Amino acid sequence: MKAAGYAAEANAAFGDDNERRADLGSEPAKKRNVLFVQESPCIRNYKMATALRKRGHRVTLAYGRARLSQVYPGLSDDVYDELIHLDGFRELWDIAKGFDVVHCHNEPDFLTVAALGCAAPVIHDTHELISLRANGDKNLAFFEGLANRAAAGRVYSTAYQMREAQRLYGVEGPSEVVHNYVVEDDLPKNFKPKLSRGDGQLHLVYEGGVGAQGHRDYRELFFALAGLGVHVHIHPTAHDPELAKAFGRDPRLHYHQPLSPKRIIEEMTQYDVGLIPSNMERGDKRFLDSTIANKLFEYLAAGLPVIASPLQSYIDYFEATPAGKVFHSPAEAVAAARELVERARNTDFTVFAKSHEAEIWRVERLYDQVLGQACVSPRPQAVAVAQAEARIHVAATVHDLALAATRAAAPERWPADPAAGRQPDWDAWATRRYQEFYRGRPEGPPVVDQRITAILGRYLGKEIETAVDLGCGQGQYADFLQGKGKMVLGLDVVDRLAFPQVRFRGQPAWRLDEPVDLAYAIDLLQHVPESLIEPTIKAIADHCRIFFGAVALGPSGEKDSDGQEMHQTIEPLGWWLRRLSAAFAEVKTLAVTKDWFWAECRHEHMPIFDASRMNGYQGWSQVTGQAVTPYRDLWNRHARSLPWGGKVLYIGSNHLCQQYYSRQYFMAQEVLHIDPDPRNKPDVVTIGEDLSMFPDASVDGVAFFGTPYLMNDPLRFVREARRVLKPGGLFSGSFNGPQSRWQGVTYVKGKVKTADEIWHFQRDVLDLFDDWTVVYWARQGDEYYHLSTVKM
Repeated sequence: MKAAGYAAEANAAFGDDNERRADLGSEPAKKRNVLFVQESPCIRNYKMATALRKRGHRVTLAYGRARLSQVYPGLSDDVYDELIHLDGFRELWDIAKGFDVVHCHNEPDFLTVAALGCAAPVIHDTHELISLRANGDKNLAFFEGLANRAAAGRVYSTAYQMREAQRLYGVEGPSEVVHNYVVEDDLPKNFKPKLSRGDGQLHLVYEGGVGAQGHRDYRELFFALAGLGVHVHIHPTAHDPELAKAFGRDPRLHYHQPLSPKRIIEEMTQYDVGLIPSNMERGDKRFLDSTIANKLFEYLAAGLPVIASPLQSYIDYFEATPAGKVFHSPAEAVAAARELVERARNTDFTVFAKSHEAEIWRVERLYDQVLGQACVSPRPQAVAVAQAEARIHVAATVHDLALAATRAAAPERWPADPAAGRQPDWDAWATRRYQEFYRGRPEGPPVVDQRITAILGRYLGKEIETAVDLGCGQGQYADFLQGKGKMVLGLDVVDRLAFPQVRFRGQPAWRLDEPVDLAYAIDLLQHVPESLIEPTIKAIADHCRIFFGAVALGPSGEKDSDGQEMHQTIEPLGWWLRRLSAAFAEVKTLAVTKDWFWAECRHEHMPIFDASRMNGYQGWSQVTGQAVTPYRDLWNRHARSLPWGGKVLYIGSNHLCQQYYSRQYFMAQEVLHIDPDPRNKPDVVTIGEDLSMFPDASVDGVAFFGTPYLMNDPLRFVREARRVLKPGGLFSGSFNGPQSRWQGVTYVKGKVKTADEIWHFQRDVLDLFDDWTVVYWARQGDEYYHLSTVKM
């Protein structure tokens, strides 16, 4: 389908957005004077400078070794407003005084470290995490860590790379992920006839560096592919006579002369599939996992699907889009390529070729953040079509047009029957389903639930700057947060926004790909097909720090056009908790009713109870050990999360527990300590599984610290605790996880349980709390799990 056809299909699917969309050709809120710094400018540097200048910013390049035209013949230095050759760090410090922002591109990283002495704020743009291939070089890791931590803002080329930097260096503060997109000026004006149409054979293309050593040594792979009857066209960045001679021995290996970046995309339109290999034996896997090459988006701009080595960034990308596949062997590469050629018969892969011009608002937003200005927030799904015959320049998320392409190519109703040999296309199914559901339905003004805004009001502090409203509907809650100064993206499969100022993306929740501080989903998750619940929760967890959701536990009573209940996943509370707890370190239900629950999920623990309270109890640290004290502190916070009152049973006690967990600690009228060993002098000698001496609904709280790991039947203990608790009573305690270091502890009559005998927490325990109000669940690594619940 031609570009104009896709544009029409997109408008039909998502509504004419001319009034609301951002005009990416308009001038930004404030023009910046930017200094780019790099030893020798690379393609990413060139592309980003091009996009910034098109937006009206001034970009100067300060370089140490070579100009752009010297590195890439055919590219002009005119992409920069000015060129400055650096003779030393002092010169950098002096010239930086006249710029708003100093934007440093690695590698190396030492220029960023030097730039930290400048008067202007510094952006560190990580093209590659050098330390991941530095073979333990502490100097490289030092410069990289300092550049990442001390810069005012950071840009990364992949989300995986950003996560690695955060893990390595504890990076905090403004950061953006900007992939190695194409620039619109380099898009092909014409598409060449496919070589395969003439000879009926498969033609792969590789563009980029090729060497005889390191992770770019692809000779063995190329010869293996040729041996399988496949043509491989190699477009190197620099010509190597020895490689040309070696590849010339096989008629299916074609070693071409280097081409300018401005010509290479159009040249590649004649091939079938783009190839992104990595020599996994000669390259550092962890480093390679963090990268996405420029060539990915250049292949897509040429209309080619892509096969790539199984690096994590490509695995993540191809899970989110149907643009390619990974391979583990030459034979698997050929099979994947042939499958993609078939897919290409009804798919235009150019819709996935996002441009720097369309995504440069991310860099502008970062500049505004570090300079303390209001953030630029254009609607990224806007599509610019200059002429009917012009190609699409994607200013939108790739999924908007991908869905349109899928519907045009396969208009039958989805999901397809897996028995027919086709996997369900859930993206198209969801879009079609809700388009039909809302078509012709009158929509009144958005209804704002004050309970929801009260909860969202918890996130108005400085820890939350960016948010995504999953299943945003009319956008009333996105508008609420945006009015409080937060940057909010609305995500839904159908555009029903009643607030034009809210940035919108036509995308299902399981395709979430934008990192944010807060993700929230009001009345959404139960609409997701059950087979996609775990991928959806994973996508959310991978891209946010905090998640808030309101989930229905029963049917809606409404049907779609196929007669199916609108709520696709109807499961009890424990079922949902098991899946949320697998993805987040803390899960707190803010409310539970017969039909709904509201939950907050976090990756990090909230500030814990003051550890200094323990210091008043002699001998405590000797018992717990220094490593366990934070665990016990964290549990203390759980135990105190609700008022207990009345009578509390403390299960598994000794003289220190009796001293510490007193009436004053629990704010209770009475605390009875339970233990099976009379030597511990408990109030009641019994095991936790047998509380028969207490009548039903006779106590207000049951507390424990790790005790279930010594029990013979921990699930029976939970049921016993439920029996003796009054309605509204609190069950709060800690379980040992699968990696717990507690083992070989003495219990009744001097017996010792072995590591194999010790019971470790199993997530299906949560199924026992389907009709409880679970107020707190937390995971401390894989060592300890904490649970506070209220009996309904």
